[in-house]
Amino acid sequence: MFGMFFLLDMTTRVLISDRLSLTLALGRALTRRRRRHWVGAPQKVFAWWLALGLAAISCVTMSAGMVPLPVTLGLCGVCFTVLLLEATLGWCAGCALHQRFSRQPTRHCANGACDR
Repeated sequence: MFGMFFLLDMTTRVLISDRLSLTLALGRALTRRRRRHWVGAPQKVFAWWLALGLAAISCVTMSAGMVPLPVTLGLCGVCFTVLLLEATLGWCAGCALHQRFSRQPTRHCANGACDR
């Protein structure tokens, strides 16, 4: 059930608008009094596409029974680990992968990671 919610939320962010995302609205409400750490849009959209892909693969493989449950839960664990690293340490996997593989310049990374 959570995987389907996550997939729907990521699809809303990427294909419709991030303003309609329930988890982003909740995050904004919970952090409204904290200092903002702005991150460039191209790498965040890249990270959202990455999360959407992982969520889609997890949901499809779980519902179709194509792979054992531990593999699917491992994919979910990767998503949660990447989210935890970004939330606690400020390291964005989407930013790092965007910087490595994209032709567009990666700017405004958290903690100045793009400048290194």
